[in-house]
Amino acid sequence: MNKKNNIMSKYIDDLLNVDLDYINEISSQLKTREQLLKAEIKALPKGIFRSNKNGDFYKWYIDKNGKRNFLPHSNRPKAQQLIQREYKELLLRDVQEKISFIDQYLHQRDKNFHSFKQLLHKTNDYPILLKEYYRESFDQMLSWMEAPFEPNPYHPERKIHETKSGINVRSKSEVLIADTLYDYGIPFRYEYPLELNGTIVYPDFTFMDSPMRTIKYWEHNGLMDNIQYSSRAVEKQRDYINNGIYPSIHLINTFETKDYPLTHREVNKIIELYFS
Repeated sequence: MNKKNNIMSKYIDDLLNVDLDYINEISSQLKTREQLLKAEIKALPKGIFRSNKNGDFYKWYIDKNGKRNFLPHSNRPKAQQLIQREYKELLLRDVQEKISFIDQYLHQRDKNFHSFKQLLHKTNDYPILLKEYYRESFDQMLSWMEAPFEPNPYHPERKIHETKSGINVRSKSEVLIADTLYDYGIPFRYEYPLELNGTIVYPDFTFMDSPMRTIKYWEHNGLMDNIQYSSRAVEKQRDYINNGIYPSIHLINTFETKDYPLTHREVNKIIELYFS
């Protein structure tokens, strides 16, 4: 699959997944709420509170195990607890119905999504034929990736390592990152200028997180056993944070030393987690 098809395929996949994280988050919150309600209900007395009018007064009772027992008004705390239990049981049923609904939807969605994925990857032409439908958003993303820019002027002769996307980078580890981004169809720029505190810096990779087309960054810190280099790496992290670019949200960081080089497995895990 060529460069454009690869990115188009990833873009369509992302569009299909755009609401999935939100749905899974809602499901997780509901399941947490379910467990809390179960624990709260368990701590409350069993029985159903009843209130019958008798003239100008109300008599209270507890229905439990098919029997009705009188509950004096002096035992108001217990009456409150019984009503709380009934209310929380209603809330629990509502939460469980929502969880069931989401689970059913996700089960059906998996079937539909799998069928669509099979079609999407059936031939290399499929993303091209869908391009007309997604043309505007896709063309904007592709134009961003291919637009010319002034790269990092620092020792350009050191960019000696070739990548699948046709650009040259400074290290084998950067080849690993660039090629993996390319394989996953993630649009990126290498050493694209960024202004921080009035100074131009050059993040190793600037990439577009589709389909929302948000810009994020990837810094590979490759000489962490060098004291000067590691100090500068810490300083860069502070610069990013002070400019609202936060690690794990807007910024991916990878690290290596001579004894612990970056691996293909690590890069794949990061991308699968970050872009899942």
